[in-house]
Amino acid sequence: MANVNKKIRKRIGFNFYKAELKFEGKIIDGWDASEVFDYYIKNTDQRTHIDIGDEIVEIEPNSLLKAEKIYFFQLSNLRNDLIPAKKTLGQVKKELDLDDDEYIGEFTGIVYDSSNHTFMIQTNKYGVGIKQITEYLKKLREKCIKTIKIEEEFEEELKKELELNFVIDETKVNNIQNSKEIRKITFKSCSSVLATIEGINKKKSKENKTLSELQRMVESTGNIKFEIVMSADLEEPEDKRGSNLINKLNDLIQMCKLKKDKTNKLENEKLGLEVVRKEKEDSKVELVDFFAPKLIEYINISIEPKKSIGTDYLRTEMVKLYSTKKAIIDRILG
Repeated sequence: MANVNKKIRKRIGFNFYKAELKFEGKIIDGWDASEVFDYYIKNTDQRTHIDIGDEIVEIEPNSLLKAEKIYFFQLSNLRNDLIPAKKTLGQVKKELDLDDDEYIGEFTGIVYDSSNHTFMIQTNKYGVGIKQITEYLKKLREKCIKTIKIEEEFEEELKKELELNFVIDETKVNNIQNSKEIRKITFKSCSSVLATIEGINKKKSKENKTLSELQRMVESTGNIKFEIVMSADLEEPEDKRGSNLINKLNDLIQMCKLKKDKTNKLENEKLGLEVVRKEKEDSKVELVDFFAPKLIEYINISIEPKKSIGTDYLRTEMVKLYSTKKAIIDRILG
């Protein structure tokens, strides 16, 4: 039997989003959420629970804290369906009996920086997803505006729509070819995209062996979607690992650059390139999406078995991580 007292190590991921306001379909400004969060810090008696779809989401009580321009809070996802059961070895499971006002709580840690309108959000399989979080913040903003502003002001404010958009780090793409190690390349496309790219390629008078090979593979099959995965031999020494993928990667990158250059022709077509790599010898393995190179970071934590991650512990680790990435985020956002 496993040691039930041994601490469990977990790797937690975080995505970064810029909060922006749109008016008539155009982004007009970043959203400064500090007015909303300051209101709920001062008015702890005000409830923050909001129905999002079939579930209830709220800011976990006593978790919303501020230090200078950095805010931290946890969002609680209150589930009342697919409830797990208690189980003892060798015995029949027992249902969890919940009162009418009790739920199964799943928690997502969030850091917000009011200096650049950036959210750092924990990825949690069982917590609230980014669509739910966006919808929740929209409704919380609306609720707060209607409470603290006069009617003329809040009607004008509510014409603006809130969006959370990934912080995109293009340097990840620029550095792909200089990676210390390439572990896997995943190329997704369809035959009509290849045909369009080939036409662009011929006009540029550049030979692309990978494009020609792919076109020959699919030209007789009609319009199909496909996915090609190329993996490195992990039994090779690290200094050679993935070296046989580099030429293919260079060709695929050139193809995808053509797509970026000609988005007006390919905007409705499927084309993707993802690379699993190590940037440097001491770097962690990461996945880079060529078309959406999102800024993603991770921390490793240790927790007691059968315990949830403590709010104070999570806040300390998240704020520490964010402080090491703030300069990069400010550079990206300009």
